[in-house]
Amino acid sequence: MENKRIAYRQGEILLEKIDNATAYVLEKLNTKIIREGELTGHKHEIIGDAELWKIRYTNNMILTADKDIKIIHPEHKTLDLPKGVYRIRIQREYDEIRERLIRD
Repeated sequence: MENKRIAYRQGEILLEKIDNATAYVLEKLNTKIIREGELTGHKHEIIGDAELWKIRYTNNMILTADKDIKIIHPEHKTLDLPKGVYRIRIQREYDEIRERLIRD
């Protein structure tokens, strides 16, 4: 049986569906903002009943949603996300000298 990964993307935000988050040490975040752009101030914002968690010792997060939710951003198409558990990664830009977070 093939193990397929399910992933969603909105701009620099990558959400990978995972079975559970028990392998991570998590700190609950009291926000619905996944990321705010440094240049524009635009936000990747969760609409619906979900919780965000920071994965300790990393820059990644976990999103848990018991119902389908939406993620909105003024410069991207609304992302409809099915209920589930997701690991969130911020994509990086690379050049020959260094890597850096994508600036929005």
